[in-house]
Amino acid sequence: ELSGWRAVQPAHRPHRGRVRGWRHGRYFDGPYVAAYGAGGGKASVAEMRDAMGIDWTDVREELTEAIPPAYTLHLGRAFLASRMGVAA
Repeated sequence: ELSGWRAVQPAHRPHRGRVRGWRHGRYFDGPYVAAYGAGGGKASVAEMRDAMGIDWTDVREELTEAIPPAYTLHLGRAFLASRMGVAA
C-alpha cells in the first residue's frame, strides 16, 4: 500500500513461547495472544490493548484492525527519511 517510497521490514523477534489459543483443533497455552477474532483462547480487549500499546479504544473490532503505535512510528520515520533525508 506504499507508493513512491519503501519501508524496510523490521527484524522479527522470535517468540519465546506459544501464542495462546486453538490451532488446528488443539489448544495451546502461552504468554502471547492473538489480536484477532473472539473466543477460542483469543486475547481479551485488555490483553490486546496492552500487547499493542493502545489505550484510546476498548472496542474489539477497532483493536483487531489497528496498527500498533510502534509500527506507525516505524513507518513515519521511513517516510520522513525518504522525503527529507532524515535519518530513520
